[in-house]
Amino acid sequence: MNDAMFRWPVDAEQWLNETLGLINRSRGREEPLARADEQCQALVKIWHDYLQCRGQMELGADRDVPEIMSQGLEKVLDVVFDHPSTRLAVYGTLAPGKENESQLAGIDGTWGSAAVRGTVNRSGRYPEFRWVTDEPLIPIEVFSASELPDHWDRLDRFEGARYRRILVPVISDERWFVCNVYEGVAE
Repeated sequence: MNDAMFRWPVDAEQWLNETLGLINRSRGREEPLARADEQCQALVKIWHDYLQCRGQMELGADRDVPEIMSQGLEKVLDVVFDHPSTRLAVYGTLAPGKENESQLAGIDGTWGSAAVRGTVNRSGRYPEFRWVTDEPLIPIEVFSASELPDHWDRLDRFEGARYRRILVPVISDERWFVCNVYEGVAE
């Protein structure tokens, strides 16, 4: 099992600003609201405090978050971003009809279509997703289930060291929201 389950997809401040901006605009808010700015500042402060504890002052210097910090960050982000712990963006073998669909089959949930910015490339026989903000949108499926948080440890072990679960903004029906996704880890 990985020591760090949660991983910032990019520099924490960039990720938070971009994600909050997308969500605000999709809800008809042209300018970020003060509340969103406060959320971003609070989350960036948590990240700065973590880096100071690790003796690293540069934001983004260490994207891996130890498990104890991971649990706290995931709880905060779960509240701020409307429970992304209950959503998984799927682009490969976990999707319905694919070879590893059984990993999600026993969980009572729903599927929907969405899109995410990034790339999907094959590494060996499996696809690997990379979140890249300036890439075009690619189609994905989103699995939503209230009991999904009870399965993260099992799914993280199944995906193994080649994949890291990260949070990314996705769009469906012209609304942005945040989901977990398994990103390929560069070798």
